[in-house]
Amino acid sequence: MSEILRSMLWGLLLFAGAASVLAADAPVREKDYVGNVYGTVTDAETGRPVVGAEVMLVDRPLGRRQTAEGFAAPSNKGIVIIPKEAIAPRFNVLTNSAGEFLLAGVPTPYPYKPYTVIATAPGYDSTIVDYIPVLPGAMMELNVAFALTKGKSQTTVFDGSDADAPIRYGHSRMDERVAPAPASGHLGPFAVAPTSASSSLTLTVYATQEGKIGHATSNGHIIQAGDNFVALPSRRALSSPNGHEFEVQISYNNKTVTAPVWDVGPWNTADDYWNPSNIREAWSNLALGMPEAQAAYQNGYNGKASSCCSSVTNPAGIDLGSGTASALGFKTSASNWVSVAYLWTTGHADFAVASPPADFVVRQAASTAIPITLSSIDGFSASISLSVTGVPAGSTATFSDAVVRPPLNGQASTTLIVKTTSSTPIALNSLKVSGTVGRLTRSTTVSLKVDAPPLSASSSCQPSSVVLGGTVTCRVTAVGGLPPYQMSINGQAFSQPQYSQLASAVIRPIQSGTIVSIVRDSAGQQAQSGSQVQVSRPMSATCAASPNPVRINNTITWRAQASGGSGSFTYRWLNGTTTSSYSKSYPNVQTVSNWVVITDAQLGQSQTATCSLTVTR
Repeated sequence: MSEILRSMLWGLLLFAGAASVLAADAPVREKDYVGNVYGTVTDAETGRPVVGAEVMLVDRPLGRRQTAEGFAAPSNKGIVIIPKEAIAPRFNVLTNSAGEFLLAGVPTPYPYKPYTVIATAPGYDSTIVDYIPVLPGAMMELNVAFALTKGKSQTTVFDGSDADAPIRYGHSRMDERVAPAPASGHLGPFAVAPTSASSSLTLTVYATQEGKIGHATSNGHIIQAGDNFVALPSRRALSSPNGHEFEVQISYNNKTVTAPVWDVGPWNTADDYWNPSNIREAWSNLALGMPEAQAAYQNGYNGKASSCCSSVTNPAGIDLGSGTASALGFKTSASNWVSVAYLWTTGHADFAVASPPADFVVRQAASTAIPITLSSIDGFSASISLSVTGVPAGSTATFSDAVVRPPLNGQASTTLIVKTTSSTPIALNSLKVSGTVGRLTRSTTVSLKVDAPPLSASSSCQPSSVVLGGTVTCRVTAVGGLPPYQMSINGQAFSQPQYSQLASAVIRPIQSGTIVSIVRDSAGQQAQSGSQVQVSRPMSATCAASPNPVRINNTITWRAQASGGSGSFTYRWLNGTTTSSYSKSYPNVQTVSNWVVITDAQLGQSQTATCSLTVTR
C-alpha cells in the first residue's frame, strides 16, 4: 500500500464523531462505527496497475435481486442488476498511479456489515465482489486485487465467501482484528479521531498500577511513592533516566495528567501497539491501537498468553505510577479504562532514508564514503536496519553503523563505505540503500561511478647530452590508468596500442630542450612527462703561445681554446698541466713545439691541438 493511502488510512481507521474522552457510561451507537476497505486494481494479463479505474462501494449486497432499472452485469452467475440508487456518490473513488484505492469512513455496526465492491475501467471488463464483510474500527487489510481482463465483455461476480474471490484477510479470524466493545461501553482499542494531522494519536486502553516501590525501572529510575510516570510494553518509547523524550497524556473522570515513560510493561516488552502494523515490532497482525494483552484477554489471541508465555489476566496496555494513578483519582491497586494520548506520535509514524543527490566517483582499488541520513517522521521511534544492493562486482560495501535509531522527529547519520579492487568493472552503478523496520522498508538510490586509477607517466632519455646529428634513446613508463595505452615521444606516436607499461624510441634531437612523452589510456585519461636533452655542435680545439716570438728568459703564456661541444671541458698539456693555460720562460734560443688534449666532459669527445713558439736573443 502506498504511503499516501497508508497515511489516509491511519487517520480514518477510527469511529466518527466521538469526543476526545469517552465517559464510562456512554452508550455505543451503531453510527459511531466506521470501517475502511483498500486494495489494488491490476491488469490480469500484464500484472500492471490500472490507473484511474473507478471503484464503487454498494451499500447493500446484490444477492440475487433484479430490478427493472439499474446496471446490468452479465456474469458467470447470471444476470446481476446493480440498482443505481444503491451507489452513494461518496463511495466512488479512482485508483492512483499505483492502481491503489481507499474506501474510507464506511458506516458499519459491530460486528460487521456486508457490502459489495465494483471495479470498472474503460476497455476492461468489470469485476464485482459481493458480500464483503467490512469490520468496524480497525484497519481492514483486505488486499482486494481486482484482475480486470480485457476483451471478455462481461462482468465477473464473486461472492465474498468464494474460495476464488480476490479477497485476502490479514488474519484467519476476523474477530481478532477488532475486539468486541466491553460491556461498560468503552471502545477498547478504537482511537479517537485526531483533530488535525499534527494531533497526537489517542487510544482507549486498560490501565493498571505498577507499584514496586524501591525497584528500578527499565531506564534506571528507582521508584518512589508518589512518582509520576508510566510503563508502556515496548522499549521503543522508553525515555532516558529522568528524561521526558516520550510522554503520554492520560484522561480519566474529567482529570488529565501528563507523565513520562520510564518503564517497560505491562505483560510485554516489544508491543508498540501505537505504531502502524508495518513497523510494529511484534504482533503486527493486530490492528493499530490493539495491545497484545487486550487481544489475548478478550479474544484468546496467542493462546491467551503474553510474549513471555504467562497467562494474561487483564487487558492492560499501560501501567501507572502511584502518583499518576492518584492524580487521576484511582484508588489503590484499582484498574480501569483510560484515554491515552501518545504525545510523540500521530499514529502513522514513518521514517525516511536519504543520500546526497550528487554522483559519487570511486577509482579501482580505492574507496569512497557516502553519507546516509535517517529521519524520524511523526513520532517514529525504532532502530533501522540498513542494507545495500547493486554493489559492483569485485567490491565490498559496509556501513559505519548498520543499525541506526534517529532521535524522535530528528535525524541520525551513517556512512556507506564502498571499497573497490583492480577487477571492479569501470561503469556507472545504481546502489539501493534500504532501511527496514518490521515490514516497512524505505530506500534511497545512490549513483556510483567506478573509474580507472589515476594515470601518470615518467620518462628518461640517455645520453642527456648529444652532438647535433647524434641519437638518444628515450623510455616512457605509464603508471596506473586503464590499458591499452597510446604513447608518443616528442610527437613520434607508436602505431600499435601498448599493453605493456613501458615503451621506448630512438630520437635524433636537433636542439637542446625537453623531450615530451605523452600517454593516453582507454579510459580517456592523459599524462605526460619530460626529459631534458642538450644538443651541441661538433667540438674543435686550438692552442697558442703569447707573445710569440719571445726573447730568452722572458715569460710567455700557453693558452688552449675549445669551441662547440657541450661547453664543459678538461685539458691535458704536453708537460702534464691540466689547466686551460700556463706560463713559462725559456733560457735558450730555440723553436718549441707543444700540444694540448681537450676533452668534452659531457659528450666524452676529445680533440688535440698543436702549437709552437720561437725563442730569440
